[in-house]
Amino acid sequence: MDDLPANVTLTSNEARGVACQIIVEGLRIFVRVGLHPHEESAPQPVVFDGVFTYSSGFPSSDRYIDYDAYCTRLINYLAGRPHIRLLESLAAEIAAWSFVSYAEMEAVSITLHKPKIRKDTNRLCVRLTNSREAFERSRQPGDDR
Repeated sequence: MDDLPANVTLTSNEARGVACQIIVEGLRIFVRVGLHPHEESAPQPVVFDGVFTYSSGFPSSDRYIDYDAYCTRLINYLAGRPHIRLLESLAAEIAAWSFVSYAEMEAVSITLHKPKIRKDTNRLCVRLTNSREAFERSRQPGDDR
């Protein structure tokens, strides 16, 4: 809110009516994912799209999501994880990691696809949308995922 023109101010109540989102499209990540035996041996490319909604409605210079750092941290997190069988499970894990890592996130929408999985489609993908409220309800005590 500090970057608004001098004649515009938003109080916290007014800011709640604002939906500010960060959108990441086409981030290529490498992860061990898939049902087939050959998919377990080495990481393969998966394309990540994400939409992140701020919990405060509008970011400020002291409470914001650094989207460049988010991408780097996500790549590093996924590089170290073991094989996972389903893209759906991977999307749920990324959403959970996002909520745990970034208190400013109120909602996420994660889309994942494997490039060129079928020649007769532009892409086949999995999309998971979750809110912080639903995520918090699903957590067990002591769950740090």
